[in-house]
Amino acid sequence: MKNKKVLILVPAVTARGGITNYYQVLKQEFAARIEYFERGSRTWPYRKGALSELLRAFKDYLLFKKRLSQNDIGLVQTTTSLGFNTIIRDGMFIRYAGKRGVKTLVFFRGWDDSATQKVEKKYFKLFKFFFSGVDKFITLSQKAKTDLQKWGFNQDISVETTLVDKKLLEEVDEFSIVEKYACMKNTCNLLFLSRVERRKGIYELLEAFKVLSKNIGLVGKINLSICGDGMELDRVERWIQSENLTNIRLQGFVSGDAKKKAFDNAHLFIFPSYGEGMPNAVLEAMGFGLPVVSTPVGGVVDFFSPGKNGYYISIGDVHDIVVKIKKLLHDKGALSAMALHNYRLAQDCFRSDKVAKRMELIFDQTMNG
Repeated sequence: MKNKKVLILVPAVTARGGITNYYQVLKQEFAARIEYFERGSRTWPYRKGALSELLRAFKDYLLFKKRLSQNDIGLVQTTTSLGFNTIIRDGMFIRYAGKRGVKTLVFFRGWDDSATQKVEKKYFKLFKFFFSGVDKFITLSQKAKTDLQKWGFNQDISVETTLVDKKLLEEVDEFSIVEKYACMKNTCNLLFLSRVERRKGIYELLEAFKVLSKNIGLVGKINLSICGDGMELDRVERWIQSENLTNIRLQGFVSGDAKKKAFDNAHLFIFPSYGEGMPNAVLEAMGFGLPVVSTPVGGVVDFFSPGKNGYYISIGDVHDIVVKIKKLLHDKGALSAMALHNYRLAQDCFRSDKVAKRMELIFDQTMNG
C-alpha cells in the first residue's frame, strides 16, 4: 500500500465547527497523497429539510463508492461522534471500505458520559456492528480510549489532540504576552469562543458575568466578548438587552484576522462546556498565551493542570465561575505565569505542523501494520 492514498471523510468547508476548522488547517500541512472527501450536512449546525438531507446522504454514499472503485485508496479515515445519526452515517462508509479491503481508521471526537450512556443503553449493538472491524481508532482522551477497551474493542487506539493553526500564532511571542499582562491594569477582557449553545455553558457564563459586573470595585472593569454562532444566539442577545449589560459584545462567527484580534484583545478564556472531545478553542487560547477557566471535559483533563494552565470550574456552577475569575484577577503575577506556560505548551504540542506529522505517522502505521 506504499503508493496508495489516504482518503479522509470531512465536513464541508461551508459547515462550521471545530472539526471543519481542524481539517482545513491540516490540509495546509498534509502531504499530497492525502485527499479529502466531503460528506454530511453542508450547512451544519443548521440543516435543510429531512428529505433534502436524506437525498444528500444517499448521493454522498454513491460518490464514495465511485471514488473507491478507482482502487488507489489504501486507507479511509473518518471523524465521528457517538450520536445515533453519525454512527450510522460514518459506519456505512467504514463498513463499505472494509469490505473492499481498504484499511479503516476512526477518529472519535464528541465523547462524554451522557453520550456513552446512550450508546450502552440504546444502540450498543449498532455501534459494534459498524465499528468492530475497524483497523485502528483515535480518541481525544484517555477516558475515551478506556471506554472503547471496556466495550471490547481490542484494536490499537491512539490518543491525540486537536490543534492550533501555526499561522494564527505568527505574531505571538513571549515578549508580547508579558507586555500584555503588564499593561493590563484594572481592565480585564474575558473571551468565550465556541458555539452559542446551552450545553456550552453560555447561560452560566452570562449569569456569572452579571455578578462580576456588580462587583466592579473588587475586580475592576470587566468586559466579555462572545464569538460564535448557534441556536441560542438570538436568545442570548435578548437576555443581554433585558439585563442592560453594555459591556458584553456579541461578535458572531469569527475566523482569520477577526479570530486573531479576539484572542489578542482577551486576558482570560472561559470555557464552561458540559461535554467535549478536545475543544480546538481551548488550545488556540493557550497558543495565544491566555490562562483558561474550563470545566474538566474530554481531553482537557489529560494535559490541564489547575494552577498552571488556569483553573477548573464545576459544570453548571455559576458561583464557581465567579470565584475562579476573581481568584485569577487578584493575582496578576500568577496570571502572567499561566499565560507563558500555556503559550509554551501549545508551541510544543498543539501546533498544526506537529499534529500533522503525528497524524501522518498514524496513517502509515495503519496502512502498513
